Amino acid sequence: MEQIFPFSTPKDHYDFRNEPGCCIVWCSDSRFTPALEQLVRERGYRHYDLIRIPGGANDLASTNGENAKYTLQQIALLRRIHNFSQLILMMHQDCAACGGSPAFGNDYEREVSNLSFTLESAEMTVKGAIPGLQIEKVLVTFSGVSRVQR
Repeated sequence: MEQIFPFSTPKDHYDFRNEPGCCIVWCSDSRFTPALEQLVRERGYRHYDLIRIPGGANDLASTNGENAKYTLQQIALLRRIHNFSQLILMMHQDCAACGGSPAFGNDYEREVSNLSFTLESAEMTVKGAIPGLQIEKVLVTFSGVSRVQR
């Protein structure tokens, strides 16, 4: 085996009962990674569990699908391992997995409304499958990061 570069990290597993942390369901689109990193930094999370899939929380908006079942299984597994109580569901503007901005006629208000509704639906799916989580819904646009509240 040829080492690519040296790396070191603590061997102990983290447990969110002892420090702030959460699980985040987020999209694989790297254009918005700086927003995720800033959110984590501003919250002061040393550790967090990240489920990164195309569309972020989009697949959770429907209970009728293998993708939703898989994502719910991952959330449940990570909760058992790291004991988090907070889940952050995230989506972003112009997400290709959701059809991108053209799917909404490039209408910002229509897109934001639809993505907000999708996050609400995803929250309901998670609450039905994994009770007891504090769920926050976050939408990232080209102009900012917002909490979705309805």
